[in-house]
Amino acid sequence: MTQGVYADPAKELRRRKKISKAMKGENHPMFGKHPSEETRRKLSKARKGKNNPMFGKHLSEETRLKISEAMKGENNPRFGKHISEETRMKMIKAKKGKNHPMFGKHPSEETRMKLSEARKGEKNPMFGKRASKETRGKPVEAKKGKIVPEEPRRKTNVALKLRVPATKEPRGKPGEVKKGKIVPEEPSRKTNVAGKPRAAATKEPRGKPGEVKKGKIVSEEIRVERSEARRIRAPPSEETNRKLSEIKKKVNKMAGKWRRK
Repeated sequence: MTQGVYADPAKELRRRKKISKAMKGENHPMFGKHPSEETRRKLSKARKGKNNPMFGKHLSEETRLKISEAMKGENNPRFGKHISEETRMKMIKAKKGKNHPMFGKHPSEETRMKLSEARKGEKNPMFGKRASKETRGKPVEAKKGKIVPEEPRRKTNVALKLRVPATKEPRGKPGEVKKGKIVPEEPSRKTNVAGKPRAAATKEPRGKPGEVKKGKIVSEEIRVERSEARRIRAPPSEETNRKLSEIKKKVNKMAGKWRRK
């Protein structure tokens, strides 16, 4: 059974805060001191792998939630604090190029899929949330009057120069644009394989469908398929026949009235 201050969480929290306050600023044994690069590497090596107190351990979901709740709002050490622009630039610079933990690394397709699945649906921090108009306008307002550093501007200019410039000639109609255009061999071959080129349209006026079909030779295969389709087709039901006869009677009746008029 747990005894002493550890039995009461409130007392334990007060005790920790008291120790933290006593070790702040000049009272801290490392105040004003900076470990060398060699010392940093030694400390890092001493806590790697099996030497790390959390090696092979995994926090339960309950513990994670407790830690999350304990660090929310005013309990968070960064509550109400804002990083200055100078500090932001330092942080960006410290993570650039070779200093970035992902420099030269490329996640595999499997890892990408896992990351994607981990943030889908309800797992996404923005699931079911919609940014207000005020929030949407904040990024735009924040960028207004912001001076972009020389390096990013230079990179943007180089990227824009590499783009293929748009032609200054006015756009014509699709037919006019394609006139005299040489189609490469491969697309031309694919078009021929996909289907035979259409026959040139005749300038003669079009006749009625019946007249157009007159004298047209239908292949034997198509005729056999059509006759089979007619043979297989089920005859109309009695109800369909009844409805058709009623419609015909109504049409004839109306036609008779119009004739009398």
